[in-house]
Amino acid sequence: MKIFSLFTFLVLISSGCAKPEPDNPGSRNSVCKYSGNSANEQYCATTYFQLLANPSSYEGERVLVQAWAVSINGKTVIFPTKDSLNGAETVSSIVLVSGSELEQINRRLKSDNGIEVPRRMAIGGVFKQNIEGKDGKGQLSGFDVDRFGALTEVDRFSFR
Repeated sequence: MKIFSLFTFLVLISSGCAKPEPDNPGSRNSVCKYSGNSANEQYCATTYFQLLANPSSYEGERVLVQAWAVSINGKTVIFPTKDSLNGAETVSSIVLVSGSELEQINRRLKSDNGIEVPRRMAIGGVFKQNIEGKDGKGQLSGFDVDRFGALTEVDRFSFR
């Protein structure tokens, strides 16, 4: 009986020390909580602040975030808060670069009299961080100022 108890104890101890293996390594981001209505429209539901704090964790991921959007020089730019938008904190801003919904978003950001109005929205697209290269410039070119990153393949949005 002592041997059985000792054997059971050792098995329990050793199994508690084992490193858990992911179900499907490399296929999904462990920091993401995925949501979506179909298998080909899965978004990593996260916060804008998580993107800012851990950008490499979301690089290349299809993300869904809440943000404040405004059109600047013909491009739609999002900010984490209304204060960062009003303060023109470009280093925390993300440019919407491509996607099927860009034209609709730009149209909806304009009021009836044609003035562009900042609006709160939920937006989905593929996140790309603007990583600084050896020359001191970000890898994403063509922006008016240094931006935190870009959303490509923007295919989902709703105004709040």
